Amino acid sequence: YYDSGSLLNIFTIQIPYYFVRTFISLGIISFVLFISGIFSKRDRIWKAILLGLFCTGPLLLLYTNFRLDSPNPFMMLIQRRTIEALYTVSMPFIALLMGIGIANIVYYLCLKFKRIRVLVFVSVIGAAAILLTLLNSYSEIKQSNNKILNLYGELVFENLPENSILFSGADNFYIFWYLQRVEGARPDIKVINFSMMQLPWYVKQLRERHPNLFVNFEKIAVGQKLDDFYFGNAKNFPIFFAPLDDQAILSVSEAFNFLPRGLAIELVPRFQQIQINKYASEQESSWSDLVSHKEIF
Repeated sequence: YYDSGSLLNIFTIQIPYYFVRTFISLGIISFVLFISGIFSKRDRIWKAILLGLFCTGPLLLLYTNFRLDSPNPFMMLIQRRTIEALYTVSMPFIALLMGIGIANIVYYLCLKFKRIRVLVFVSVIGAAAILLTLLNSYSEIKQSNNKILNLYGELVFENLPENSILFSGADNFYIFWYLQRVEGARPDIKVINFSMMQLPWYVKQLRERHPNLFVNFEKIAVGQKLDDFYFGNAKNFPIFFAPLDDQAILSVSEAFNFLPRGLAIELVPRFQQIQINKYASEQESSWSDLVSHKEIF
């Protein structure tokens, strides 16, 4: 699904991109402190921190090898967005080196000025930096009142018939998993991570967890048509997708129709007759419920 780069690509594009994106997010002062810490040549602790940074930075990029200059602009955007999440793994080691950098600066200042004045000066500057950062950024990053994902999951569940199958993919899956496992919402619904059906251990887990589910494969491939699987389960369970992504679309043949049901999409065999009046009434009711929640629009 993702393009891989050559060894040259790793050292000329991926690793430079890692350092540029990391230190753009941290700022110039953090970069100066990092440089001061990385060239301090201290004891074993310093060497251990450098080793940790190497393993969670360049070595991790070498292992994952996401090509960041794909000829497809959309794929390049997706790959860069995906790989940037891995950059945070090295942040603790960068922070430790910044701390060593601060210690180095304080040490050299103490050699030229009175120790107490230097410590007071550094303490005031440090406290001011923390306070200004909180004042400038806290309101923007505060997410304690952000309930949009919970609301999305609850509204999807509300409009699903009893004993439905709900397919969701990648990160969208976790809100439904959370609502079921933590808050006990809609235990009757079989929530299935469509993306993970490419893994044999997950398919085995589905069979064990849902013995009445018809599963006729050990794993699926991207683009594989799953008509037998869908027909086998549609006899007993309404089938929905939330959201309906490209992977799911590729798995469905022309033997099925997609019908919007609030924030979910129902999979319906073409031969199945649809009661238009009932369907229209259900749609009007579900969208009335959605519109009442102004915060999602």
